[in-house]
Amino acid sequence: MVAKRNSASYTKTKLFDLTSQILSTKPAGAGVLSTEIVDEFLKDFDSMPKEEIKVVLRVGLMVLAGRVTTMNKSHPNQLDIFVREGLPEFVDLRVPSDGKLKTQRFDVRKLTPNQIARHSPLSSKNKLTSKRDNLIEWAKQRIGAGFGDIAVEHS
Repeated sequence: MVAKRNSASYTKTKLFDLTSQILSTKPAGAGVLSTEIVDEFLKDFDSMPKEEIKVVLRVGLMVLAGRVTTMNKSHPNQLDIFVREGLPEFVDLRVPSDGKLKTQRFDVRKLTPNQIARHSPLSSKNKLTSKRDNLIEWAKQRIGAGFGDIAVEHS
């Protein structure tokens, strides 16, 4: 099942209506938090069409999967190199695939500095830019020191 742009119409309409209703009860200039809207939405969750639930769940999971690169969930036995060096554990790199450049997610622990340097991370305007910059700088330092073909975690 692929979520289409016009899918989740029930949810979009309901969220819009709830936002309007909640804001109509607030004084002029007051706002509403997303959590307020979602909490109100969930009160009537049982009336939501089952197919709509599947679409919304898929969209939500796609959003969360896209945020994996912002998470730092090191294994307890993992070296603290990610914290110490300010490196992300996962990185999105543009790599050749089927004659095109495609974005793929990689585990930094399994990449060599040469691989990191060869495939520039996507430019980003979010807080991860510094972690990605740190990663590229870290890779260049390791290459310069002769460790370009050694991954943090060996297979």
